[in-house]
Amino acid sequence: MTQPLRILFVEDLPTDQELAEWQLRAAGLDFISLRVETRDAFLQALDDFQPNLIISDYAMPEFDGMQALELTRQLKSDIPFIILTGSMNEDTAVECIKAGASDYVIKEHVHRLPFAVQEALKQQQVRKEKEQAEEQLSESEIRYRNLIMHSPDAIFIDHQDSIILVNQACIKLFGAQKEEELIGKSPFDFFHHFNIVSSRRGQ
Repeated sequence: MTQPLRILFVEDLPTDQELAEWQLRAAGLDFISLRVETRDAFLQALDDFQPNLIISDYAMPEFDGMQALELTRQLKSDIPFIILTGSMNEDTAVECIKAGASDYVIKEHVHRLPFAVQEALKQQQVRKEKEQAEEQLSESEIRYRNLIMHSPDAIFIDHQDSIILVNQACIKLFGAQKEEELIGKSPFDFFHHFNIVSSRRGQ
């Protein structure tokens, strides 16, 4: 039997948590939750509640989302972390993603939350599978992989029309921020984008 998801909410408004939970349950997610709003309560919840997912407000009176995100990346780096906020400009959103947030959702568009949660959990599973695969690599395979990853040329490897390995040059070429945006996707999706960019540059 599958265990319910354990969601830790970092939120000072119970009504916002309730609305988020309603959206998640309506999407069919099975979970239990805990709400905290201070740093001490958050740290204790990481140990005692052991969440599988964290959904955090960006700004609160005593504790904010970036502080929670930083602590999560230091202590429980594998836990997906989603920012749920009342408002956010593009620069702040980019800052959150660069700091390690899986995604961000504006409260006005909270109906997006179930999709963000499912995608964050999917990417977490992809990372786990990648780590397991890397543990099984032989020494020669590791050398081959390192050559690919450090090559200045854009290189990706796909299997059955699904990208399984991509280097930084290729991530940049395809206009992505991180490899999770490409892993598991069809390379043809990005070739289409690249062809559009190339044709525009040639004009």
